[in-house]
Amino acid sequence: MMRIPATILPASGLLLGAILFSATAVAQSDGDTDGTGKAEGASEGMSLDAVSDELDALGAAGREAPGELSVEELEKLLAEQKAALAEVEESLEETRRKEAAVRERIDKKVRKQSEVEAEIETLCREREKLEAGSFDRCMAEGD
Repeated sequence: MMRIPATILPASGLLLGAILFSATAVAQSDGDTDGTGKAEGASEGMSLDAVSDELDALGAAGREAPGELSVEELEKLLAEQKAALAEVEESLEETRRKEAAVRERIDKKVRKQSEVEAEIETLCREREKLEAGSFDRCMAEGD
């Protein structure tokens, strides 16, 4: 897990925390298992590294001039953070759509496999009628 600097602008800490939480959730649901912030093959959205870099920059700004930001500067920071949060939320939605599609394909394959197994059993039962004692051997061959 990445370490994020503790020094952030107090007025924007909550939103930064939300951005970090969302980015972490996206990375984890995208398969980020090595803590790099990017899943294998991931090309969309904001990585944890990008969020961390942004937090570092904001933290540095807070250390250099604590309490000296104008309303316009705070509004600009807030707008940037909202845009970054929107990117993370969009990436999270895309990840959820992809997950649903994968689950649907898996369910379809499981249903198909069940149908094939049922058909094999039906054929083996028919064979058993013609050739007594062949059911178990037939089922074993079907595996």
